[in-house]
Amino acid sequence: MIDLEPKSRRSTVQAITLSIVQESSNLAWREKWVTRKLGLIERFGKDADMSEYDAHILIVGSIIGALAAELWPGKYKDRQRFVELLVAYVDPVFGTKTISVPLFKAFLLEKGWVPEAKALGERWCESDECDFMLGIERDADEFEITTICPNVPRSFIRQFSYANLLYDEVQLGRECAHGRTKGIPPNEVGYTRRPETRRWSIYFGSDWLRALVVSAEELSRVARVEKSFARWWLS
Repeated sequence: MIDLEPKSRRSTVQAITLSIVQESSNLAWREKWVTRKLGLIERFGKDADMSEYDAHILIVGSIIGALAAELWPGKYKDRQRFVELLVAYVDPVFGTKTISVPLFKAFLLEKGWVPEAKALGERWCESDECDFMLGIERDADEFEITTICPNVPRSFIRQFSYANLLYDEVQLGRECAHGRTKGIPPNEVGYTRRPETRRWSIYFGSDWLRALVVSAEELSRVARVEKSFARWWLS
């Protein structure tokens, strides 16, 4: 082992120390930025005259989009990187890869996949009379869905993952039956019926959304920036 001269050793220690301090500072700034943005939700909702749910979706969506753009910079991949962040850098307890059975079944019916939709309906029954239900009671992972619907392409199935549906909520502004969410806990994902059509709308609980963002920030801190990333989960 080569023993460095005092001056050289001092320079090396200074460089390493500076690197550690800068890294810690960057992480602290990132965490503070997310916390500050989350704190805007209540005030923003009142100032913009929007529902609490809309404010949550807008702020949370902007944070996730910014974190994703930091890891995968560039144009024309907003959806892919938004979803990638949520499936690769979020605690699995949030179930971001979970497939929405009610919305997927409606899609199958619209596209003429009647036997597959019927099979899903037999496996996960739902009452026409209920106005809300919890995702944990109805939704499933990709393996379960492909077992029941082996002929449906995986790319179709993943469109109905929580991660991708949250992107739709953010970007497409799907209207949710805000006044009919009392039965859905704030820390869960659930569904409410649209009064005019009786079709299901997905609803992401406020606490679930906040915790999702915190998890994404924490787990993506050490992620490597990849400008030419092409192995998207949503593909």
